[in-house]
Amino acid sequence: MKTRAVELKERGDLRGFKFVFVEDYRFKENTEIDYQDYVQALESIWNDMPRDEASWEDETLTKEYHQEFYKLGSVVGTYPWTYVAVHRETGRVAGMTETWLDTLQPEIADQGDTGVINEFRGNRLGLTLKYLILEKLLTDP
Repeated sequence: MKTRAVELKERGDLRGFKFVFVEDYRFKENTEIDYQDYVQALESIWNDMPRDEASWEDETLTKEYHQEFYKLGSVVGTYPWTYVAVHRETGRVAGMTETWLDTLQPEIADQGDTGVINEFRGNRLGLTLKYLILEKLLTDP
């Protein structure tokens, strides 16, 4: 498992991406990610997800709404671990994956969203992000 995660990360590095881990709700504090760009990328990913036969409206996501979403999680005892792929040349968020952990049941993790912005697809970023979060879940105390 770890070998595959390292291999995929190295390939991503060679293709011009870095992978940034964000613990809990600390997007605003992270200097490697432009928080506004992250929110816009997440909005794009949400609105680009397959809807099958559903017909809901596109989401409009703001930093404030994003933070409220996380605050609600903290009220019920959940918190996210997020890996973000960032395009080195432009500094833009290329993709993300999020897993929710539960303070009351630490042995349980719920996979949240994983997505890659259209223009960055084809670089195996989604797979890399999933391997990185899985490795972290399996090795972090």
